[in-house]
Amino acid sequence: MKNKNPKLLFKLAYDLAFGEESKSQKPGKKSYDYWATASALGHVRSMFYLGTCFDHGYGVKRDLKQAFKWYLKAAELGHRDSSLNSLFWIFFPLYL
Repeated sequence: MKNKNPKLLFKLAYDLAFGEESKSQKPGKKSYDYWATASALGHVRSMFYLGTCFDHGYGVKRDLKQAFKWYLKAAELGHRDSSLNSLFWIFFPLYL
């Protein structure tokens, strides 16, 4: 991917998934790809949405361990919703 601006990649992914022109109102493969790139560049909110993709199988095969990894990483960087998701799996590990 040529674009290395994490904020722009996040916005592109978000608009694709949830924007007015989105037919499904849920992330697909393209959104996943943008969030994965933005996450690798340190964009915290993208890490949360990447975790959500793995959590629900949006644009990628469902993988709860990867979801937890990305939620935890975002939580460590201060993302509140990721903290809540991480705590859920810490207290209810049977889902992992």
